[in-house]
Amino acid sequence: MFGMERLQAIRESLYKNGSVEVVNLSKMLSVSEMTIRRDLDKLEKEGLIVKTYGGAILKKDKTEENSLDDKNEKNKLHLKIAKMASQLIEDNEVVFIGGGSILYELLDYLKEKKGLVVVTNNINIAMKIMSYKTVKVIITAGEIDPATGDIFGYETIHSLDNILIEKAFVSVDGIDSELGYTTNTKEYLELYEVIKKISNRVVLVAEHKQYGKRGLKRIAQLDEIKEIVADKNIPDMFKEYYFNNDIKLYASMVDNNGL
Repeated sequence: MFGMERLQAIRESLYKNGSVEVVNLSKMLSVSEMTIRRDLDKLEKEGLIVKTYGGAILKKDKTEENSLDDKNEKNKLHLKIAKMASQLIEDNEVVFIGGGSILYELLDYLKEKKGLVVVTNNINIAMKIMSYKTVKVIITAGEIDPATGDIFGYETIHSLDNILIEKAFVSVDGIDSELGYTTNTKEYLELYEVIKKISNRVVLVAEHKQYGKRGLKRIAQLDEIKEIVADKNIPDMFKEYYFNNDIKLYASMVDNNGL
């Protein structure tokens, strides 16, 4: 079971029971207790749970119905951004698509592309692309993070040798006015440096909630990435910065019925 599927299974258990225990989840999902704790960390950041000793409980101010509504609204936002990003991809291109929930949704809009080649370092994205049988996929070598499906390591970097990419679609953990674009992992920083060198264009895909956050390591200054796909709710100061520095901002403005 991959990371996204496992997180959904934990959510369903929380909605059903109101609480979960690390030991039980570890046995049920056949993964280590450390992996479950990392999953619970992600759900805590989403605001879904309160972690307890040995497990977690569903946040009291979020009923199952409200949680599902919030999730649906987030999914709709991600779909709008993903659709906007897909419009930058042409037939017969070689594109890199990194990990992240929005970039995963982007794949739904690639089924009808002709002659497309997708390069990725994420096993979840590779598996979904393979199911289409219409888009060629190249997956990097390396060690898989079971929590996210991301593939990193020495082999990952060198498996990108001699690949020329037209557009690279990447995500980040935080976007800060002073630090720029940031990540929480050293491995992603190393991967980004290679992607930047072998790609004609780098496109950052992010929602407004990433703005104002800081990751642990900077991957780029704000003026280094020249194309941004986001939603209309990003802070005005960033919109102004992009405009003044000739950075293209593709902001989804349509309502949910326009998906």
